[in-house]
Amino acid sequence: ATGSLSDESKGLPWGELIRDYEPAPDTKWRFGKPNYARVNKAYFEYRVKQHPEGSLESIVSRIVKNWEVESHHIGDVQQWKTMDVPKFQAAVNGGTPANAQLMCDIGPYNLLIGDVPDYKASLQTFESANTIWSNIFTQGFAFEVLEVMSGPPT
Repeated sequence: ATGSLSDESKGLPWGELIRDYEPAPDTKWRFGKPNYARVNKAYFEYRVKQHPEGSLESIVSRIVKNWEVESHHIGDVQQWKTMDVPKFQAAVNGGTPANAQLMCDIGPYNLLIGDVPDYKASLQTFESANTIWSNIFTQGFAFEVLEVMSGPPT
């Protein structure tokens, strides 16, 4: 599947644009073009705050939701556009910094969770982690920004 995300994936049937990711025409989707209709339904039903359009909270929320499209669903970091891929680094709890390619290879769940008592990211592939977490969060993970504590970097 190619083209834009569906209106349901963007949040439009609920009257609010919460995800505005526009994939390149040649985007290589890992599992097919994602459909966020179920998770958006849960998000709009259970969220606790509706931030004004243009507020820092609404901007951060949209950025994170767009980043999730890429980090979970686009298997070629050269097609990512929500971050500066050559400069990206992420480290969790003082761990070794990882670059965008490593996150693309192992997946954001494995990168961000790591090895903890009940989950060993080092034993999972991108695909196995995706299966585990999709089976746990059957309606998706309806991430909500409650408050942004500081302004954007300068």
